[in-house]
Amino acid sequence: MSSCRVPQASWWTSSPVVSRRICNSTILICAYPRPSPRSACLLLVRIVRGFSDIVRSPKAIIDGLFLMNYHVPSKIQATVIPIVLRDPPENVICQSQTGTGKTAAYTIAMLQRVNTDLMAPQALCIVPTRELARQVVGYVNTVARFMTEIITELCIPSAVPRGTKIVGHIVVGTPGTVMSALRYKMLDPTHLKIFVVDEADNILESQGVADQTTRSWRFLPKPIQTLMFSATWSPEVLNYAKSFCTNPNIITLERHELTMKGIRQIYMDCKDEEDKYRVLVMLYHVMTVASSIIFVKVTSRPIDLRTCC
Repeated sequence: MSSCRVPQASWWTSSPVVSRRICNSTILICAYPRPSPRSACLLLVRIVRGFSDIVRSPKAIIDGLFLMNYHVPSKIQATVIPIVLRDPPENVICQSQTGTGKTAAYTIAMLQRVNTDLMAPQALCIVPTRELARQVVGYVNTVARFMTEIITELCIPSAVPRGTKIVGHIVVGTPGTVMSALRYKMLDPTHLKIFVVDEADNILESQGVADQTTRSWRFLPKPIQTLMFSATWSPEVLNYAKSFCTNPNIITLERHELTMKGIRQIYMDCKDEEDKYRVLVMLYHVMTVASSIIFVKVTSRPIDLRTCC
């Protein structure tokens, strides 16, 4: 197949594979020829016009995505999904912003790996908070709405009584609860095929949470496909991730893509909590805000803000 010239790609992997949208309904998937990733020529691998071009089976997954109004994969989906569905399975470390479709990418991977004839956990996903765990389980159930035999299960505080066996095909939980479930044999890792860590920067940057995740990984069968997703990857966190995500395909964003289009980021350096509150009140006075979300570090802060604003 002849090669073609295209603009410098925004996505690369150690495989290496890149994608670029060439119109609203088509994604161009290309691969750099080895060994120079800056070669002018790119080898055309495939043109993706829909999820059916990158998701092998079952059709029920395509139908679920279609009902969610997913017709054409995003760049991150068109790049990641073919890699995570390879046989033998390959590991992935991916940098992806919120809203780029990463949840769909690893959801499809987990659903593809599950053998519904076996009633045992086969996919494990770790996320930093119980709220995100509930959100991910809801998302998986929506994609798998036509796969009625698929069972998902939460592994978060208060969701799994002590001594109860976790038997869902896909398990989504927080690091501490997952580690306890594995330690006390409530979660049998024997048949696990895929291990996903979402918001990996939040998990691996916190020493205690990172240790819990590492201990959980030690319980898992080897080899196991490991997928790690994060909006940011510092060199230290990336090196730590590679310690148990071996020989990964690494997918990163170019600098100009680190902030999503239409989102403006502002950083304000505040001396203390009182100054932070003063700046926040000032912003709400000078800006027209229809709705907003304020993220806080401790659970007592929302009450303070609500009573004072």
